[in-house]
Amino acid sequence: MISIERAYFPSGRLELEYETHDGVKHGSFRRYYENGVLACESTYANGSRSGSFKFWFENRQIEVEGWVEDGIEYIKNSWLEDGTQTMKEGTGYWLRKWPPIPGTEITEQHFANYVRTGHKVIGHHP
Repeated sequence: MISIERAYFPSGRLELEYETHDGVKHGSFRRYYENGVLACESTYANGSRSGSFKFWFENRQIEVEGWVEDGIEYIKNSWLEDGTQTMKEGTGYWLRKWPPIPGTEITEQHFANYVRTGHKVIGHHP
């Protein structure tokens, strides 16, 4: 059975919206900031992320775009919150602040030809 699942912030605003098939994530997935701005858009296949994805900062600036294939995350392009591009066509770095949950690590992840070559923790969300 196909259904749409939703989760809400304590304020009542939409936080998550995704498709399930027989209770398993399968299809489109969207996460929102509490102010209603789209934070993430991706797809799932049989419970796992699959296909293309995009993340946005709360100011609506795109943060990253990439895809997942056979369980491996490939990053194509990334930007800083001010719009500065830090990765182009799979080479550069992604200052990963996702997910924006208190205590979550903020990492700098380096890539060359779409393959992660290293990362370091540079802080945590307050």
